[in-house]
Amino acid sequence: MTDCASLKIYVRSIRGFRTIHWILMVSLGFILNPSFQERPIFELIFPALAVAFLWQYTTMINDIHDIKIDKKAHPDRPLVTKTVSIEDYRRMAHISLVLAMFLSFISGPFVILLNLIAVLLAIAYSMPPLRIRDKWYGTAIMGAGSVTQIMAGYHSNFWIFDMSFFETSVPTEMYVKILFIAFMALSIAPNITAYRDYEGDRDAGVSTIYTILGKEHGKNLVSVLTLMLFILPELLFPSISMAILCLSLGVLAYISFKIYECIPCIFILYFTELLYFLIYLL
Repeated sequence: MTDCASLKIYVRSIRGFRTIHWILMVSLGFILNPSFQERPIFELIFPALAVAFLWQYTTMINDIHDIKIDKKAHPDRPLVTKTVSIEDYRRMAHISLVLAMFLSFISGPFVILLNLIAVLLAIAYSMPPLRIRDKWYGTAIMGAGSVTQIMAGYHSNFWIFDMSFFETSVPTEMYVKILFIAFMALSIAPNITAYRDYEGDRDAGVSTIYTILGKEHGKNLVSVLTLMLFILPELLFPSISMAILCLSLGVLAYISFKIYECIPCIFILYFTELLYFLIYLL
């Protein structure tokens, strides 16, 4: 396969909304750091790019082990259409991993450690013999992965200029609270996108909320959980303005999923709330 063809397939495999999510998780951790205002913003580039490449690696590894499911849920994906071999696809994934770890090294030892943990979580999620993706509690891996990236942003350390390789910041109470809420919220969120995979998951014997409860009962439960997900930030910063925003976006997300099954709409509402939250912190 030519380099140009490989690049096209690589770009096609990028999940844009989810990549933005991971970058925002790193940005949240970076902003939470007590020394944020003293640090040049360009330092955020390295851990943010690291997670973008890391997420691409985990996505492609998951695609390799999800071919049977994707034949029904995502028939246009390269491995399903056989426009790329598994070997070439795996090679592209490994290049992403190398780039991610190089950028992690620039971001400091804690980012290296946290991204190695993220890789192990991804392997446990997608690859046999564990393949937690097939279990109903597998979404907790996504929550745990999001926590590693908030931590990566918080503990990132551009050490090259002053050679302070092991320097990091002490966790604050706010930081710990946000880690807990992020884990809870982002363990729920993957159930939203899993709705599109219902037929493939059912035929492959995968255990999800939808295959256990049935598609409609599962959708009803996830609709309520989605509303709760949007309300969680208000628990951190209780105020009338935050309550109105969270409740309004939560109701819109509930309607978007329950009635219209518009998953991109929920992503847009989620990013709106997260960006507001980041600005609120600033």
